[in-house]
Amino acid sequence: MATPVKAPRLEAEPVPVRAVRLGPRDVVCEHRPDGSIRLTSPHALAPYPAKLTERLQYWAAAAPARTFLAQRAAFGWRKMSYGETLDQVRRIGAALLRRDLSPERPIAILSGNDIEHALIGLAAVYVGIPYAPISPAYALISTDFGRLRSIIDLITPGLVFAADGDGYARAIEAAVRPEVEIVVTRNPVPGRPTTLFETLLAPVPTGAAEAAHAAVAPDTIATTPPAATTTSASCSTTAAPSTSTKASPRRARSKPR
Repeated sequence: MATPVKAPRLEAEPVPVRAVRLGPRDVVCEHRPDGSIRLTSPHALAPYPAKLTERLQYWAAAAPARTFLAQRAAFGWRKMSYGETLDQVRRIGAALLRRDLSPERPIAILSGNDIEHALIGLAAVYVGIPYAPISPAYALISTDFGRLRSIIDLITPGLVFAADGDGYARAIEAAVRPEVEIVVTRNPVPGRPTTLFETLLAPVPTGAAEAAHAAVAPDTIATTPPAATTTSASCSTTAAPSTSTKASPRRARSKPR
C-alpha cells in the first residue's frame, strides 16, 4: 500500500517587529498595617505634554509630511499628513471661536468616524471647546429618536456636525432645535440653514486659535464623550453604540495614565 507523501511545509518569513520602549519595572513595595500593599515607582515622571494637542504640533514640525489620518476612499486611500492636519485644525478652530461655543453650547457630532469628524474634534480640543461624539445608531437606527433627543436636550449644543445631511436629516429635524447651526460635509439638510464643512477651512488669520490653544490647561473642559462612541484619529469606519444615555461634560485628561 502506497504511503501518501506530504508536501514540505513552507516556513513563513519572520515579520519584523518594532521594539517597544517600556519604563523600568522596579517598584517600591509598602505593606501597610491595614493589610493593603502599595506599589510605587522610584523613578520620577519624565516630562510630558501639558495638553494632547502639543503632540500634533510636535509631529507637524518634526515630520510634517508623515501620514497622520487615513480613510478608505472609492479608489485607494484619502490621507492627511501631520502638517496638513495642524493647518486645517487651526483654521477650523478659528472658525469655531467665532461661533460663541462653550461648555454650555458645545459641539455635537452625530456621524461616525471619518477625517472630517477627526478634524472638527481636534479643532475643538485645540481651542478648548467641548464636543460630544454621539453614537450614529441613535440617529440612524432609532425610530423615535428618544435617546438622541434626551442627549441633545442635556448638552444643549451650539453646533451639530453630521457627514451627510441627507442621512441625518430626520434625526436633526426631530432632536435639534431650529436655531442650532448644522454643519455637514455634503448634502445640506433640507429646510434648515446649513454650513458646509469646507467653509470652516477658509483661509483666515489663526491668531485667535493660537491664543485659545495657549490658554488650554489640564482643567479645561474639552470633551464630553458620554453616551457616544469616542472618536479615534485613526478614522476607523465603524462605531458601536454605548448603553449610557448620560452626556454631562467631563474634564479632559492631559496627563498620561
